[in-house]
Amino acid sequence: MITMSYASLPEKFHHEKFDRVISEFIKILGHEHVYTDEKKMRRFASFLISASIEDHMPSAAIFPERAEQVREIVKICDRYKVPLWVSSTGRNIGYGAMAPCKKGSVILSLRRMRRIIEINEDLCYAFVEPGVTYKQLYDNIKENDYKLWLNIPTGPTPIAGPVGTSIDRGTGYTPYGDNFENVCGMEIILPDGEVVKTGMGGIPNSTCWQLYKWGYGPYLDGIFSQSNFGICVKMGVWLMPEPAAFRPFAITFPTDEDLAGLVDTLRPLRLANVIPNSCSIAPSYGEDYAGVWNIYAALYGYPEQIAVNWKIVTEAFSKFEGVSFLTKEQLGENPSFQIRANLMKGVVPAKPYSKFNHANWFVPIVPSQGKHVLKQKMLADEIIKSYGFSYNAELIVGSRSMHHVMEIPFNKKSAKSVKKSIECYLALIRVFAQNGYGLYRTNIAFMDAVGATYGPTIQNVFKKIKMALDPNGIVSPGKAGIVL
Repeated sequence: MITMSYASLPEKFHHEKFDRVISEFIKILGHEHVYTDEKKMRRFASFLISASIEDHMPSAAIFPERAEQVREIVKICDRYKVPLWVSSTGRNIGYGAMAPCKKGSVILSLRRMRRIIEINEDLCYAFVEPGVTYKQLYDNIKENDYKLWLNIPTGPTPIAGPVGTSIDRGTGYTPYGDNFENVCGMEIILPDGEVVKTGMGGIPNSTCWQLYKWGYGPYLDGIFSQSNFGICVKMGVWLMPEPAAFRPFAITFPTDEDLAGLVDTLRPLRLANVIPNSCSIAPSYGEDYAGVWNIYAALYGYPEQIAVNWKIVTEAFSKFEGVSFLTKEQLGENPSFQIRANLMKGVVPAKPYSKFNHANWFVPIVPSQGKHVLKQKMLADEIIKSYGFSYNAELIVGSRSMHHVMEIPFNKKSAKSVKKSIECYLALIRVFAQNGYGLYRTNIAFMDAVGATYGPTIQNVFKKIKMALDPNGIVSPGKAGIVL
């Protein structure tokens, strides 16, 4: 029997019992892929959010390479009732990185599962494992000269991956902006080790697994997003066919009062697909060309289509006094604009664009109407300033709703600043819910609080599903506030 020291232990576990679990992990994965060292646990638990690492300290971290190893691990954990915190590449920077929601969980990192199983250029999809990064997939597409584009998020894009981003329902900036909307066919390992292929995957040698989402009977894929009901080990991702032409642009507005009007002008253009991509509305971040508010968007298709749509766009926004229309012809290789253009083209950079701040990301959904955007801005501005922080936000624009992405930075070295950021975030959750606005996602420190705003009925439904699929509660306990 091995003897180890641990940074933490799962709840109700004593040292000797956990030693037995670790011994079984080592039999499956080898010593080199099972970590318990306290320094490594602290590194794996490090994050940029306002939470105590001690409250989210893992007991171990394990790194399987194959789906069969994941099955064996899950069966061990189900037998011993060991909590697992599932992580794809571990680059969920703004939401807690690899750290578990509940202290003592074993991190199950899938980052060694890096197979690109298939890329189909004709039907525009990829079939990948969770450890595949955007950079790896992008490089493969370029090396094979496939005429396909990715839909990528901001942040640590090169080292993040499409499976983790899609499972947590992240967004990108192309016409394929909603990542989970473009998931088709998953292979899931359930908490008892059983394997489920969703959609058309149950048909032997299925020809349409990555082509038709629904299969036959109830649609199951959705219950495995932002949940703890199973572990995704393979995923189909629809890719965008490369358009004949692409025209990124910025529209700048000189006054703060333009915000409501530009939102209401933009909405019908998004609904009509004149502007087809998940564009963004952002304040100036010091760009020499930007206004007080700026739209970053793009047109895609044949040159003739783009010419017509550009005329529609410029006519719609010309009613704003002092508005400017800027394209690559005007901005050349301006670095700030080029970053935006690359996001809207799905170009994966060699390394992350910037260093990340210690911050909590508060992201409510807002209707695509100027009155709601102004109301959210007013509520957020008042609350955030009352705690000594500054409103710093960007809107990612869908057709009918937007993601109102707010960054609340704090000084990690100041206990007072950290405490205020927590209080500020909880106040934002409470006040926004009172005004009919819910968050679509949050970090590991606030999952219970956000879950509670959606009411007990749906939480009870989640618990019933959890009890049916995972009666021992081993997969990602606390994820999305779901516990037994």
